[in-house]
Amino acid sequence: MQIKDLQMNNLLSYAEQNSKYNSDDWFLYIKNSLATWMLRTSGRRELFCWISDADDPTDYAARDIDVLLDYNAYKYRHLWELYVAKYNPVWNVDGTESETITRQKKTERDLNRANTGTQTNTASGEDTLKNGKIVTESGTTYDSGTLLTRSQLANTGDDVTEYGRKDTREDDLNEKTDDDSKEDETITTTKTRGGNIGVTKTTDMETDELVWSGTFKFLEELTADICSFISYSFM
Repeated sequence: MQIKDLQMNNLLSYAEQNSKYNSDDWFLYIKNSLATWMLRTSGRRELFCWISDADDPTDYAARDIDVLLDYNAYKYRHLWELYVAKYNPVWNVDGTESETITRQKKTERDLNRANTGTQTNTASGEDTLKNGKIVTESGTTYDSGTLLTRSQLANTGDDVTEYGRKDTREDDLNEKTDDDSKEDETITTTKTRGGNIGVTKTTDMETDELVWSGTFKFLEELTADICSFISYSFM
């Protein structure tokens, strides 16, 4: 039994019910063209015997196709992104480079100022009062007119006053200032590069694009996977 003998419109009956991938763009793209492309490229390939001998070969093949697509959904998502990616043959450099510089300004200042010492004011000396006054009392005898000293009061010697004063002032002043500060400065430079860096000729890049687009066709890739999963390869 060959692929062309299956009910081609029913080969995705299980796949269309599989919510794991049935809404993916790649699946929506292939589901209406898959049957036609399978007939065109692989219609005469012989089905595996366990499929052709099944009570309902189409149902069996449809289940296997669902298993294949479910298992490879991740692969097909990425192939699809590659397939639909926009390619500009002239634009061969596209990137952003960022450089961040962080500077730290740190200030540490400790100021200690101390005033210490003793101030002494001393006054000393003596005051002297000299007393040299003499008081004399005199009188005469009854038979003489000559004054004769009867008594004498005299102040002799020095009156001395001593004084001494001492004023003392002690200063002990300690003044301390701490200044610790930190300042961060961040500079970010972003460079964006894009365009043709000139190392490859535009004609070479266009040729590469034609070769790539000719060798990679998403529908053909996926169809080949399915047909190899349900049928024998051509000898």
